[in-house]
Amino acid sequence: MAATKTRKSMRHTIKGAASMVRSVTRRIENEAAEGDGWELPELVELVELRDAADLALAAGVASLRGTHGYSWAQIGAELGCSRQAAQQRFG
Repeated sequence: MAATKTRKSMRHTIKGAASMVRSVTRRIENEAAEGDGWELPELVELVELRDAADLALAAGVASLRGTHGYSWAQIGAELGCSRQAAQQRFG
């Protein structure tokens, strides 16, 4: 029962974070289209966001492989790449 609550909570957290990132992305695109200037600190923040997302993705893949027994082919299909590419990146 506790594991189900944890999964639901994780799913909710990930959906919320993904929604926020999509919102930020739209705002960045709009501001860039309007010619608003960028500063280096914003670029650094985006790199840090990307790095954090990469770590979360790697942890998710490790959990799917280790705890849940998903194959590289299944994971690759969800990521839109081959099983070989998924294994090379996360294996």
